[in-house]
Parts: sequence; structure tokens; C-alpha cells
Amino acid sequence: MKAIAKTFAAALLFTGTTVLFSCNKDDDDDMTRSRSELIVGTWNLVAYGVDQNNNGTLETSEQSAIPAGTGLREIFNADKTGSIITTTNNVPTGVSITWSLENNDNTLKVTGPGTNTTATILTLTSSTLIGYDPAALAKVIYVLEK
Repeated sequence: MKAIAKTFAAALLFTGTTVLFSCNKDDDDDMTRSRSELIVGTWNLVAYGVDQNNNGTLETSEQSAIPAGTGLREIFNADKTGSIITTTNNVPTGVSITWSLENNDNTLKVTGPGTNTTATILTLTSSTLIGYDPAALAKVIYVLEK
């Protein structure tokens, strides 16, 4: 019985230590920061595609290739301004924007010359922003990273 108690105590100590040291500071930081604070920064498109099974997740099989020489960078400033820079054939073009969070911070609204979009936010952490345009016919999920 003593051997079982010692084994259980050792397992409990190991598990507690593993949980304690496996916590990521960024995760803790994400929990204490508002979504407005988390969104501030420069975001680059790293993946996109149609959510064919409509489960809110972009699986590898659903991803579309980002063509060489193209890109999307979105910059969100703390004062609710920013810019969107699209690159086509290695030539960047930028527009100034304003942004806001709506619907309990679950919707990102971006307004600027030639753009007036609203995106539903699926995931927002200090390093990942995943969302989609609910007005589009196909549910295209966009994955951006800092």
C-alpha cells in the first residue's frame, strides 16, 4: 500500500510540475489583454481557403495556395487607424483604414478607400488572427499571423 501511495504522489507531483512549466506566457498574456489590445500590430496572411465542411476550421485539404509574389499585410494601430497592404507581382499597394471591434468584440469592421468589410473573428491571440467574411457567398477563412 505504501508503494502505491508513493507512486501516486510522485505521479501527482510530476503532473503538477509539467502543468506549471508548460504554461505559455503568451497564453497568460492573451487572457489578461482585451481583444482591442491583442489586435494591435502587423498581421500577415499565411493561409486561406473555403471552409468546405463548414466546421469553422481551415483544414490543410481546404487551403488554397498563396501565389508567389502576392501577399496581404494588415496593420492595426492602437488609435483605431491602420493600413492594408496588398502585394501583386511583387508590387505593394497600400490604403489607410480605420477599424473597430463590434458585437462583443467578435466582429472586426474595417473601413477605408475601396474597402468596407466586416469579419467574424474565430480566433484572436497575440500571434494568430483567424476569421471570415460572413457576407461572402463561400465561407473563406483567413489565417493571419504576427
